Amino acid sequence: MVNPLWLEKAYIVQNNATDYDREDDADSFTFRDADINAICYRTFVGSYPTKTTYFQPVLDSLDVVLSPLMHSSHALIVEGKNDYFAFLYFRQKRTAASLPAIFPCNGAGHASSLISLFRGWGVNFRIILDDDKAGRQAKKKYMDDFLLNSTEVVTLGEVSQQLNGKAFEGVYQEDVHDAVKTAFETSKPTKRQYALHFQELLATKNEVTYPQTEEVFRPISEWLDTEFSDHHKE
Repeated sequence: MVNPLWLEKAYIVQNNATDYDREDDADSFTFRDADINAICYRTFVGSYPTKTTYFQPVLDSLDVVLSPLMHSSHALIVEGKNDYFAFLYFRQKRTAASLPAIFPCNGAGHASSLISLFRGWGVNFRIILDDDKAGRQAKKKYMDDFLLNSTEVVTLGEVSQQLNGKAFEGVYQEDVHDAVKTAFETSKPTKRQYALHFQELLATKNEVTYPQTEEVFRPISEWLDTEFSDHHKE
């Protein structure tokens, strides 16, 4: 029921007399004077990043997408949805092809189910992980458990020296940092806010150029082109 095109004009109505994040408070019959505030959606998310109760329906609405496997036999697994939206956005800007389909898992160590599923379906897949301790450990685990080779699962640092030792957020440069700070009216954006920013750009088909960040992302996209080159020949 939530149209992402309306987010610019959306407001969150908050009653400061009730803490809806506490179940005992929400169900309480204790009388308190109402203290109602209407706050711009972007301002609220930026100022109260931990109060997800108010804006979770919006996030859930924007998360609903059709399965990319309906259109592809090629897949890329990334660590999570915070990476997914920016990954998809910058990938689409570099190529007219929407493939490979991109699938987020719930952290570096939680790709096993997708690996098993894609193997069973005969999907040609690759995995790209953060180049931190967790990402490197997960790569070794997948290579040992599923007999993957070193090209089927990689870390960001193996794709680009500029991302050596970094998580996916290392792709973001000042152009993206400034845009997200402005959008959410905050000096210290969260991972969720970066993800939501690109989520909205994808949902509204609003193409914004981030030349600094796109240059850092370029080796990743070139790696994808190489790994899925057979698709481009089909």
